[in-house]
Amino acid sequence: AKLLEQVTSYAASADVKMQSQLRVATNIANGIMHAFKEFRATEVVIGMHMHFSDSTTFWGKFHQSLFNGLSRQIIMARLMQPLSTLRRIVVCVPSRAQFEPGFYRWLERLCRLGSNLECHTEFFGREDVLPLIENYVLSRHHDMRVSYTKMAHWAEMPNLAASISPDNLFVVVTARKGTVSYKNALEFLPDEITRHFSGTNIMIIFPDQHGD
Repeated sequence: AKLLEQVTSYAASADVKMQSQLRVATNIANGIMHAFKEFRATEVVIGMHMHFSDSTTFWGKFHQSLFNGLSRQIIMARLMQPLSTLRRIVVCVPSRAQFEPGFYRWLERLCRLGSNLECHTEFFGREDVLPLIENYVLSRHHDMRVSYTKMAHWAEMPNLAASISPDNLFVVVTARKGTVSYKNALEFLPDEITRHFSGTNIMIIFPDQHGD
């Protein structure tokens, strides 16, 4: 209850309307999913735990059951500093991401974030997906500071670690098992993030499977 009061205060100071809710559920994931359906929500934004000793898995005690049980967009974030202090957003896009129903939903969210923060956004991906992103940005967010870099294979992602500074946000678009952009390499994502991006501002996006 105290945490909700604190978050409500933050929202009010930013002139953002927020409706808080306190409920009892058998576990946290079930509670979130029931509330999600009750309010007809379109996506979930949730924090990642920062103390890995508190959990035996990278995803935490209930995150995995949440993104396995909910097919809408889920954004997991670990922010080490206020969003307003970020100066660069680096986005890794997997192959075939453009065929996911929620492709333009997460793209729109990131474009709004980059535009509102007025920071440079750099998309890394294969040559077939980058033109689609560029066309969308030009038509919807033409004043956005953006660049595009070819990343031929997902194995190149850890190489970006050296270029990520403390005031950067590293975004990884991942996929659930069985979806069109899922690849076996994503199984190693927790290990790669722990090894190469520890202490980094990070956001992990599970795309919507319904579309707009």
